[in-house]
Amino acid sequence: MSNSVQPEQEGITYDLGHGVNLEMVHIPSGSFLMGEDILEFERPRHQVNISPFWMGKYAVTQEQWQVVATTFEKVNRDLKPDPSYFKGAKRPVEEVSWYDAVEFGDRLSKKFNQQFRLPSEAEWEYACRAGSTTKFFFGDDQKDLEKYAWYSINSDYKTQPVGQKLPNPWGLYDIEGNCWEWCLDKWHYTYDDAPTDGSAWIENSANENRLLRGGSWNAFTRSCSSSFRNKLYPEYGNFYYGCRIICT
Repeated sequence: MSNSVQPEQEGITYDLGHGVNLEMVHIPSGSFLMGEDILEFERPRHQVNISPFWMGKYAVTQEQWQVVATTFEKVNRDLKPDPSYFKGAKRPVEEVSWYDAVEFGDRLSKKFNQQFRLPSEAEWEYACRAGSTTKFFFGDDQKDLEKYAWYSINSDYKTQPVGQKLPNPWGLYDIEGNCWEWCLDKWHYTYDDAPTDGSAWIENSANENRLLRGGSWNAFTRSCSSSFRNKLYPEYGNFYYGCRIICT
């Protein structure tokens, strides 16, 4: 382990330089029931086995993005240093495409000689649920969402600095609300024939749309649930969409 990586009690911190760190939380291995039996695109519920990984304690922030965009070696594409509509160093980065988010992970991989990437949809839901089987990781009562998430009810219709709400049981902040988070997978209308090993589902997709999870600052309550799915073409980005990185 290099001097730029410091182990902590609950995770690992990567020094990105310029006084900016990337904190990662350990996500243990396990299995869970993915999806819900309510909406067609959340069905059928199915058992998925997940290998352990590290996940960003927070969504990628604007200061993290700027350091990586301006000081880390390019892998495949240029990154705008300051793409976000709602400005703030501790706010989540947004206005980034799926391709931009992949490049961000690739640059981290090259810098630290480890694999950083977007989570698969299954990895994201597993980490969000944190062992829960309810609609939200905190239970089924939607009135409690304000304690954990920035969404249409309380966000003042803009992103908010990360880490102000309560985390989920595995120490992930803003995993619901604030910004939709890109996942690796392509869009499929249902989970019929979905992988059960936690890998990203790319084959036989309905179209080129990529998955987004978690809801955002303008989302209704149901969109912030652990199972709700969203999609967008990978070259697009706007002020609803950000990302969270994992390391395997």
